Amino acid sequence: MPIKTESTGESQYWYVMRHLEPSVIEKQLRLENDERFSNGRPPLHYIIPFRYLTKVAPLRKTDDAENAPGGSVPDKQDEDIEANNSLREHMHDFVFIMASETEISELLHREWNRSGRLHLRHYRTHYGTPIRIGEEEMRPLIQLFVMQHQRYAFTPYDAGITASEQVHIMSGIFKDYEASVIEVHHTADGVNLTLGIPVFNSEAMLKLYDYPASEVQVVGRMENLLEPCFVQTVETDLLDILRRRIMHRDTVETRQQALDKLSSYGILHYLKFDDGAVHNHFQALMLLCATLRRDKPMRDILISRVGQMLQSVEAPASDEEAFLLAILFVATRKVDYCRTARQYCQTHNVTSQSLKRIMPLVKKMSLR
Repeated sequence: MPIKTESTGESQYWYVMRHLEPSVIEKQLRLENDERFSNGRPPLHYIIPFRYLTKVAPLRKTDDAENAPGGSVPDKQDEDIEANNSLREHMHDFVFIMASETEISELLHREWNRSGRLHLRHYRTHYGTPIRIGEEEMRPLIQLFVMQHQRYAFTPYDAGITASEQVHIMSGIFKDYEASVIEVHHTADGVNLTLGIPVFNSEAMLKLYDYPASEVQVVGRMENLLEPCFVQTVETDLLDILRRRIMHRDTVETRQQALDKLSSYGILHYLKFDDGAVHNHFQALMLLCATLRRDKPMRDILISRVGQMLQSVEAPASDEEAFLLAILFVATRKVDYCRTARQYCQTHNVTSQSLKRIMPLVKKMSLR
């Protein structure tokens, strides 16, 4: 909600502004408040997020050798430094000022702003309207800027994201907010989420990175996404659907169940897995899902993606690469994929249950 000013009765909002040089605008706003104080006017409240973000220098190699096993810096440490500095650059231009419409207009028309090389300006909606928000929406953002315990970024609003899975944040700065799940990261330490919260009157999306799944309330399908065996469940369901179609064993009931599952799984391309092998396997399953859904645009994208995972189309180096070839055959019906996968199975001791389950289906498809 806006705040009424005592002197004029006008409503005050937090205006979302931009300026290319944080130190310059901070100095100018301090001078502005000095003048207001001398004239008996209350100061303008403002926050410049860049002030709270300190650039971190890369570690020197000599230090690395002393502090890290084997003389190399842990990847996580490099990622943290890069994330901090990336956030710092992302927030560089933002300035938030609490003022009335009259006060913000006066500020923009000051001589120092009109004649200066760099200008304080509004951050506007795609319709050109200046963005302003109330105290209630601004309060958690201020905590986020000052405390900076959470990695975040502002991106253009995406209505498609808000149509995805929703969770209820149970603790922290954004307690009781509803957020959209943008990505799910399965890591060795547990499951982390990338969440999206509409801000600035839904003109922008606040992305919160590495949010622990334990700190949100999930319902329905999201509960399944967080289970360790989720990938195996998806594989079993998709191969069962493929089997029934090949064998012509679908009933009205199983066909509807299959459509529901395919629709549910079909939007899960945002899932990320720290384990590269698991991530590649899941992308192959998403290709199978797109094929079963007859989603040609997504199928074509995933065909290219899965093809790039293979070291050699002619000579798979592992059970997993043979599995990828089997999936590519189902998606494309190219005989070479089928032939190569079958040759691999005939000349190797196959231990992968995934490959063992799909090859009988591939064989039946190839005989048609």
